[in-house]
Amino acid sequence: MNIIILLFFMICGLLPAPVEAASPQTIKAAEQEGKVVYYTTMSVQETDRILREFKKKYPRIATESFRITKERLVARLLAEDAAQRTAADVVSVNDMVMELLRLRGVLGKYDNPEAAAYGPDFKDRHGCWTGLYGPTAVIVYNTRMVKPEDVPKSYEDLLHPRWKGRMGMDGSKWEWFAAQLQIMGQEKGMAFMKKLAAQDLQYRTGVTLLTQLTAAGEFPLMVYGYAHGAEEFISRQAPIGWVPVQPIFMNLVGVGLTARAPHPNAARLLVEFLTSREGQTVISSMHRVPVRPDVPADPPRLTQGLKFFALKPETAQNYQELEKLFLKTFRGRN
Repeated sequence: MNIIILLFFMICGLLPAPVEAASPQTIKAAEQEGKVVYYTTMSVQETDRILREFKKKYPRIATESFRITKERLVARLLAEDAAQRTAADVVSVNDMVMELLRLRGVLGKYDNPEAAAYGPDFKDRHGCWTGLYGPTAVIVYNTRMVKPEDVPKSYEDLLHPRWKGRMGMDGSKWEWFAAQLQIMGQEKGMAFMKKLAAQDLQYRTGVTLLTQLTAAGEFPLMVYGYAHGAEEFISRQAPIGWVPVQPIFMNLVGVGLTARAPHPNAARLLVEFLTSREGQTVISSMHRVPVRPDVPADPPRLTQGLKFFALKPETAQNYQELEKLFLKTFRGRN
C-alpha cells in the first residue's frame, strides 16, 4: 500500500498539544538548545545553501538535515512518532502530505508570525504549516517544432488533431489532474480529461525527464511541466518555451514544526527564516518559485501578473480515489 495512503488510514486518537508561539526570547532558548534538525525533499545542494544562510543569522545553532524522498520521509516520521522518539524538528514536503501529517498529529500548531504575509490558500488554516515554494504547472513546448501561431493558449487547444500522438505527459502524477477537476468543475473537467487521454499521449515518469525529451525533439510539447524547470533549460539555450494557463496549478510545498520537536525554539527560528522575506529571497535565488507574495521570482515572469491555484486541503483525504481515477482515465488501470 502506498505509504501516503497508509498514513491517511492510520489517522486516529487525539492530537498532541500545540506548540506555543515564538517570542523574541526564543533566540536565547534556541541557542541553549544548540541544534535544529530538518527533514526535507529539497535537493542536498539547495538544503545546504539555505541552512548556510540560516547559520549566518544564528551562528550558535548547529544544523542537521536529511534529504529523503517523500515516501521515506513519511515512513520515518511515522515510525519516530509511534515510538515517541521524534528526531525531526522541521519538515518540508508537498502540501497534501503536510495535510496528512497534520491529521496524524505529527505536525505541531505554531502561530508563525511570517504567515501573515501569505494568502489563505498558501498556508494551513489550522496553523500547522506555511508555504515554502511552489512548482507551477505550465504547457511546455519545443520552439523549433511548434510554430508561433500553433502554440497552445489553453488546455483545450491540446485537443486539436495536430497534437494527437505528439504530446508527452507524466503518467504517475495525479495532482495536476485533481487540480484541473477543481478548477474546471468535476463534470467539465472529466469530459476534458477523457478527450485528452484519447490524444494518444506519450507517457514518461518525471517532469524533468519529459522537459529534456521535449527539448531534444522527442515530441513537440508536454501537457504540463514546471515553469522554473523550463526556465533552467531556456538559460542553457535549449529550444524550450512555456505557456501559463490561468489559474496555474501550484504544487505547493509547505514547512512546519513537528509536534514533538526536540529543539522547538530552534525549530521556530528555522521556520520563520524559511518563510521570511530573507529566506524566500534565498528560495527565489535558487530558481524555485517563492510563495511569499512580496518576494519576486527569478526571473520575475515566473509569477508576475499570474494567478495561482493550490489544491484544497480536503483533497488529501480523497487521495486514493483521485489517483485511481487518474490512472483509469489515462492509463486504463482499475
